[in-house]
Amino acid sequence: MEIDFLIQWKNKVTDKTDLTSKVKEMLTQLFRDVKSNKFYFDSDDGNSYKLDYKNSERDEKIYLKILCNYSEAKSAKFLSSIRDIIYNGKHRKDFLIICTYDEASLSYCCRLMKPFGMFERHLRELMYLITVKAFGADWVNKTFPKEMIADIKEKSHGMNSQDLTETAFELLDYSEISNYLFDERYFEYTAEQILENKLSDELLETLSKNEIISIISNSRKDTLWNKLFSKNQKIKNINKDIIDAIRRYRNDIMHHHTLNEKKYKEMQTVVKQVDKSVILAIKDIEDKIYTENEYISVFSTMNNVLYETIRAFNDAMKINIPNISASLNIALKNFSEIAKSISDAYSQNLSTAIQRVCNSVTNLSLPDYSKLFEMHKYPSEISEIPLLDDNDNQSE
Repeated sequence: MEIDFLIQWKNKVTDKTDLTSKVKEMLTQLFRDVKSNKFYFDSDDGNSYKLDYKNSERDEKIYLKILCNYSEAKSAKFLSSIRDIIYNGKHRKDFLIICTYDEASLSYCCRLMKPFGMFERHLRELMYLITVKAFGADWVNKTFPKEMIADIKEKSHGMNSQDLTETAFELLDYSEISNYLFDERYFEYTAEQILENKLSDELLETLSKNEIISIISNSRKDTLWNKLFSKNQKIKNINKDIIDAIRRYRNDIMHHHTLNEKKYKEMQTVVKQVDKSVILAIKDIEDKIYTENEYISVFSTMNNVLYETIRAFNDAMKINIPNISASLNIALKNFSEIAKSISDAYSQNLSTAIQRVCNSVTNLSLPDYSKLFEMHKYPSEISEIPLLDDNDNQSE
């Protein structure tokens, strides 16, 4: 890994001779055991590390290249520290110093692209899940300002409504996502429409004071974040300041600005913490979505299995047992009702739901037909069903 500098005299310097020796003198002040092509850098881990360098003077300018051959993480840390040391301090009062190539910052930017990319994708996923669930197929028209829709269609050269509904968030840059979530606006009616439609003179004569207050309160400007997203406890710590801070960090990465180890760790920590909150919010939503489907699937399967088992049993017995048939009809009906209730209230605990099924079966009062199998070796031998006493039908 390398980092390159271009060093020249400042205009105010009167004596502009022997630039090479002056730069060598500067390096001697900053690092240990400086030779013609190497020096030692004292790291904050308490160890000294040898680095190679090259320098050449052309047209009253010094071209300085510093090389580091350790691991990527160590090399980036050492070279970014060396860059900051060279940039700062009284030693460079006579020099203009330009970092022409910074592979340390390149390393930091590339390593940060993945966590920032993951966060941005998770944020978009959360936005899709919440807005589409809340507003349905017309979510774009109900949540996007008209100006933003017009801008998207212009950038996409007239994208049709269906494609816009399916990919809208992918067409927004990060600053537009921040505006979409945190800009205050009217969602259903403008202030003028509220006065004309909701609070017209005619309606005011019939509305109570509390109803008028409710209409006004519900019609104020609000952000989409407050309206939909802030209700999820997993992301209650996220706000506009955090999203904007990540946007600034993202700009540094995308435009490959200068970074050092401290800035790298700060950016990495912030984006991972926020991404963790977003992932938890997505999991919370998905748990409800997929648990609902799972409940319905489980109970539908149980109904089918029970039905097929009893049908096979009755076919094998070649008999008609009214008591069992009636009881099974009740059981199947209970299963069906339970499955429907689960689909209507899918957040119910699964163990509680299963217990309800068990109770529905346990509470059925079925006769004890085990005596049939004691009397006959094969089902085909059963010619008559013995009647049982009422006491035999009662559960113990």
